[in-house]
Amino acid sequence: MNNQLNQEGWDKIAERYQKKYVISLVDVHYGPFAPGEKEECLLGNVQGKKVLELGCGGGQNAIVLAKWGANVTGVDQSARQLDHAHKIASQEGVIIRFLRANVETIPELEDNYFDLILSSHALNYVEDIQAVFQECRRLLEPSGKLVICLSHPISNLVWEPLEVDDFSLLQRADYFKKTVEWDWDFPDGTTIPFESRNWTLEDIINGLLSAGFRLERVREPRGYSNADMSTNKLNRIPYRWDIQEAQKFIDLNLRFPYSLIVVARKES
Repeated sequence: MNNQLNQEGWDKIAERYQKKYVISLVDVHYGPFAPGEKEECLLGNVQGKKVLELGCGGGQNAIVLAKWGANVTGVDQSARQLDHAHKIASQEGVIIRFLRANVETIPELEDNYFDLILSSHALNYVEDIQAVFQECRRLLEPSGKLVICLSHPISNLVWEPLEVDDFSLLQRADYFKKTVEWDWDFPDGTTIPFESRNWTLEDIINGLLSAGFRLERVREPRGYSNADMSTNKLNRIPYRWDIQEAQKFIDLNLRFPYSLIVVARKES
């Protein structure tokens, strides 16, 4: 994967992204229109814990964790996203260490330091997921916890054909194709190229085991229905955008898991 391309892409779209998407500052998100940490309960009590977020973007998850009492470090490769993270953290009155780095190797951070590492929808942008897992093992204290959320292998395969109602795309789909080139299109006509990695279930599970982790839990969260998104319930959704614009996504997210969450523990 071209990490430089993705870094430049995130720098270019950061302003538009932060304006379009509503990302909670009171709950950790695990994907669009789906339950967050308050419902999933995967992280445990973070009060007083040393927590690292990989691919922190605009810092919203890191800010929530800091509000919950954690000592947080957030890492991202996009300088413009980190500008937003610094700004929002200051507005919310929390102190977080934000670091610009490639999450595959972070030499600035010391061995066996963190109690918990979280990554939500960032690892599909990395070139080598095995390198990330090895780095997580280095950074976690003995028996430290890793919680990763990334695009579900099923969604990587079927989402586009179903979203555009083109079955021929599904007939040509390749589950084992790793690198995917695509464009992020915005209503103002802006088109920014990206590359992402479609990690298979084998890549994820065996990658964690090979890196010395013990699997504790796997979640395939089902998205919220329209009934769940009535006006009085909308604010509890930790990641969302305009409901009418997102209606096709919402419908698909009830039938196919968009996200895969894996909880693992560093083996002693």
